[in-house]
Amino acid sequence: MFDKQSFINKDMAQIRTIGDILDNYLELYSFWVKEMSRVVLLNQLVMSKDMTPKQYMIARVLEIDGYVSFEVNCLKRGTANARSRLLNEALEVICQFSSLRKYNTMKFKIDILKNLRRIKNKEEKLDIDALSKILFKTEDAINRK
Repeated sequence: MFDKQSFINKDMAQIRTIGDILDNYLELYSFWVKEMSRVVLLNQLVMSKDMTPKQYMIARVLEIDGYVSFEVNCLKRGTANARSRLLNEALEVICQFSSLRKYNTMKFKIDILKNLRRIKNKEEKLDIDALSKILFKTEDAINRK
């Protein structure tokens, strides 16, 4: 395969041929769901009185610079723990204060789950519960396999 290094980089070295893709098809769903769980859709944030001053500051920076710039700036500064904490706080602000009228990360994940349920009709072995936990990060089941 042309891009087999991609599979090796994602700890899926057992996939080397088209036949391996077919043999590991259900595992590829888990991989895809894990990657989709990392997608961040930043739309309009609703400034709320319920925000702490830090949440308000993060929300304003996100609205001005966008998430990608925010992430890049976080990676340039501070220790690993501080960067990780700040990125997690930004994701929390996005989750809590995204406009419900706009398409957001939660709606994106719900759409993915709907499609997985549709696919389940054809793929009986597809474990929707495990994939849902990965998608909504209630359990990091994919790392336990």
